[in-house]
Amino acid sequence: MFKLGDTVIHQTYGRGEIVNFDLQDKSRMLVAFEEEHEVFIRDIIDEDYHYEDNCRLEKTSFINVYTWDLNRINNLRTDFKNIQGNKLYELYINHCHSCRKEVSSQTHSKCEVCGWYKCECGSCECNYKRKIR
Repeated sequence: MFKLGDTVIHQTYGRGEIVNFDLQDKSRMLVAFEEEHEVFIRDIIDEDYHYEDNCRLEKTSFINVYTWDLNRINNLRTDFKNIQGNKLYELYINHCHSCRKEVSSQTHSKCEVCGWYKCECGSCECNYKRKIR
């Protein structure tokens, strides 16, 4: 189950945070995504003697999405699959051992020596000191 404040990722819109749930349709929720996207806004007024269609494209980062299109981010590998179930790509998210900032396969490059994702501070497995217990 998702809850308010969960960090999630969507195949099309990317990473975001759950900010509200649809009370009438439990499978939909409002997510604040990190980037703005152009979405179709449906705004129709249909009264007895007046009909107005104000549908339009609008840029926003707050988008209503379905729960089945989201994956929760828990510092794990997340597989994205299309409707047929074929794997599209794998997203890896973790934290830097040195500065504790987030390291992701989406935003960071791999070190050619050790194969770890390299943080902005320059840390990877090459300078990782394991604690001996």
